[in-house]
Amino acid sequence: MQTTGRISNEISGRLTSFFLLYFLQGMPYGIQTRFLPLQLRKVGMSLTNLGYFRMVLAPWVLKGLWAPIIDRTGDLKMFVCGSHIVLVALSLIASQFPPEYITVLGIVLFLIHLSVAVQDIALDGLLIDLLTPAQLVAGNMVQVIGYKLGSIVSGGFFGFFTEIAGWDILFLSLAGMYALGYMISVISIPSAVQNDIIFPDEDGSETQIPVNSNVSSMLGFDDTNSVPMELSLRQRRQRPQQSIYQLVDIEGTMWLLPFVFLYKCGDQGVSSLFPMFMIDAGLDMAEVAFWGGCVGQVFSLAGSVVGGVLRKKVLKSKVHRTALLLFFFFSEMIYY
Repeated sequence: MQTTGRISNEISGRLTSFFLLYFLQGMPYGIQTRFLPLQLRKVGMSLTNLGYFRMVLAPWVLKGLWAPIIDRTGDLKMFVCGSHIVLVALSLIASQFPPEYITVLGIVLFLIHLSVAVQDIALDGLLIDLLTPAQLVAGNMVQVIGYKLGSIVSGGFFGFFTEIAGWDILFLSLAGMYALGYMISVISIPSAVQNDIIFPDEDGSETQIPVNSNVSSMLGFDDTNSVPMELSLRQRRQRPQQSIYQLVDIEGTMWLLPFVFLYKCGDQGVSSLFPMFMIDAGLDMAEVAFWGGCVGQVFSLAGSVVGGVLRKKVLKSKVHRTALLLFFFFSEMIYY
């Protein structure tokens, strides 16, 4: 019983640490999509140039190019800790340049998103390595909620904070937060000591897959060869092509991909332009930041929770119809 309690406490502690790290990871997204456009529009940047400025998010689109390299290094903790050090330095640099320095700010933000995109790959890998498939449900919840809350705070609260304290104090505070994230990473994430586990393939051959020894020790397995296959998903991560093929083979994937793409295009377009129109209409920036960054993101988070409940309680087709009806309903309300 003591062993079970110790395991439970360790898992809870790690989930809390992951929540805080994902919270910090979500902050640059809120800054880029909610807070910064208001600041740049305030100093006179056109809507066209604001659209071009979103190209600093390119590392998130391209992260699949270097994800396999990071994933195969084994020392994922190094990337998480290193990215926090880089983020502290970049935040200190950003504090010295107000929004009028567009070029410098764009370069710094690009490097920030590059660092966070690298961190995201490593952090997701650690989450998979340190949790069993049964625990990944809680891990995924921690990931989504932590990231969303981080974007809510940076997208909404930072608007108020800037009006009171100023641009430099804002990024100095952000540097302090990332310094705290570095300490959390060093203390809470175990070192990546790897052991080889033999996994049988479907064709009868065997594949050696390294797995974090902390998983086996935490769960009471002294002999790594006795760790059952379901305790780690590293085998799938080492074979990304196979996982992609399996995903495409799932019924409904091919029509769902363009549907989600079109939905996100419309969603991002509306959520990006609507606050700009509010600024042009003469509303106070703090008020726009509150409604767009805080209230809007809270409803987005609530929608994710409601969608998950509907997915369990209602048939798939009814969930889709309900979502479309709600979308058209609120669209008509905004129009009128």
